[in-house]
Amino acid sequence: MKKPMEVSVVPAKEQTDHSVYEALTALIVEFYKRNPAFVEHPERMAEHAEHTKN
Repeated sequence: MKKPMEVSVVPAKEQTDHSVYEALTALIVEFYKRNPAFVEHPERMAEHAEHTKN
């Protein structure tokens, strides 16, 4: 007789949260790949945030 397949049940909200965090992580990683200056100079990130607020 075959073993029954194990299934883990993840609540839909938790699954959605996880997907959102994965997407955000991917965006952040991509941003830093394209803008290495922000990694070396974190204070520039604050300046950038100030300029893009308006």
